[in-house]
Amino acid sequence: MTASAAEIYQAFLDEGSRMIMAGDFAAVARRMVYPQTMETSDGVLFYDDPSDMERAAASFRAFLATMGATDYHRLCVFAEIDADGTGIFGEHTTYIIRGGQFAVPPYRNRMWLRLDDGVWRGAGLAAAVSNHVCTILAPEQLRAARGLQA
Repeated sequence: MTASAAEIYQAFLDEGSRMIMAGDFAAVARRMVYPQTMETSDGVLFYDDPSDMERAAASFRAFLATMGATDYHRLCVFAEIDADGTGIFGEHTTYIIRGGQFAVPPYRNRMWLRLDDGVWRGAGLAAAVSNHVCTILAPEQLRAARGLQA
């Protein structure tokens, strides 16, 4: 039986969430294609290589720790596969929980996956949240992208 787009998308989300919470930033970086684009309402970052993504993932995990997050869940709202079967576009909601309460308000995301050598990899993310509310983009990387001193 072939997995549906939503099942593939949700499995990707679950695996990535586990990697972030476990602090396995190299594994997060290996699950992406490059160049990689990540966006919030505050800006867009382009990651050229896995080391950029590792720094971003470590920064996000540090944010979760600062918020006292006990759980990090992302739930697929919908996902669809493209006509040639090598891309998935979907939307999901992110829930960051601290002791049974929302540490930050849940927020929606759009994400693209690409089939790369038989493995589904992240190909871009756009989060409908301010980086000031939820530090998705590493502040030092965002400052550098804006041409400010990091």
